[in-house]
Amino acid sequence: MPVRLAAGIEVDAVGFDLDHTLGFDDGLELRLMVRYALATPGGAAEGEPSLTSRAAALLAEARAGRRTIDEAVIALLEAHLGPEQARLAAVRWRDDAVAAVPSVMRAAPGMQGCVEWLERHGISLAVLTNGWSPLQQTKLRALGLERLPILVSDEIGARKPAASAFASLVDLLGARAERTAYVGDDLSGDALGAHAASLAAVWISRSDPSPEEVAALPCEVLTIRSLDALVPEEMRP
Repeated sequence: MPVRLAAGIEVDAVGFDLDHTLGFDDGLELRLMVRYALATPGGAAEGEPSLTSRAAALLAEARAGRRTIDEAVIALLEAHLGPEQARLAAVRWRDDAVAAVPSVMRAAPGMQGCVEWLERHGISLAVLTNGWSPLQQTKLRALGLERLPILVSDEIGARKPAASAFASLVDLLGARAERTAYVGDDLSGDALGAHAASLAAVWISRSDPSPEEVAALPCEVLTIRSLDALVPEEMRP
């Protein structure tokens, strides 16, 4: 049975982004990359501010699909360790990142109430996220949401905002695209990508949008400040 969300959006299914939508990881990957680089011989000589910038740039390339996460870590470390030792360090880095998730992951405001309300009303839920599978799956478990199916870009071979990524979500949920809402914090990758794929797009903007963001935002996209705002006002506790 369809459910009416905030602003009168009527849906049969809802997909969520993970990072900065359902929860926050306190910059886990970046902080761990910097820590590994500083621990290499001579790694601190560059100075942490510039080292952090370099790590952030490599991580951004990985998140954009221009490198794998392993390639990003290796590129940061190989100048001090050499290619072979950097590859071995990248394996350890992955393990350490996954192990650190439970201690850093925290739920976004309103997450639990929103998800539970949707479940009570029989809405099919799933997660579609860019990233690498072991880390993203562990984040979902740390949020207590392991019951939700999750699609990760490295497994499905498609990254948001590609239409094929959203098509995989719609197929998983078993609903028509126009009857599926997608909720995410990234305007381009989440809201505009979902809108272009004919889903009901919901953008979480936790601060006032910039003039450029307002200009890029289709009027059909619902903008909310937190997940609890997805629930109709008369249904909120």
